[in-house]
Amino acid sequence: MITEKENEVKQKALQTEKTAREVHQKAQEIEYTAHNVEIHAANVFQHTLTIDKKAQEIGNNIEIIEQKLNETKMTNNDLDIEELHRRLIQHYNNTLNHVTLSPLNPSFDSATSLGNLYATPNIFRVQMNKPTLKRDDPCYSNFQKKDDQGKSTEISIYKD
Repeated sequence: MITEKENEVKQKALQTEKTAREVHQKAQEIEYTAHNVEIHAANVFQHTLTIDKKAQEIGNNIEIIEQKLNETKMTNNDLDIEELHRRLIQHYNNTLNHVTLSPLNPSFDSATSLGNLYATPNIFRVQMNKPTLKRDDPCYSNFQKKDDQGKSTEISIYKD
């Protein structure tokens, strides 16, 4: 009977040893899997940092592109304003630069350009009560001006 009990104990010991090996093997598999998960998590973290850096670079590039686009729009607006100004000058030169000389014949063919009729004005210098005024300057006219207190001021007009 002892032998039977010894056999049972031995079998239980073998079974326990086998179960312990299986548990040990499962523990090693779990440890290996945990190590792989840890490595994978580190890789995911590195990729996340890389993605964040790329997203920040893309955001910076978008800001640069928006600035360049605004500068281009401003440049285009300046060019558009210059083009409008040039076209307005051309329009007025073509349409409003001619006047008819006779109200009886108002056709465009008989009109003459304003450049042919325009005369530059004479520019005169006006001096008021200067004590160094020379009387031998060619004076066009002298005027007397009286202010509210009855004080008279002499105004002379000279050609330059």
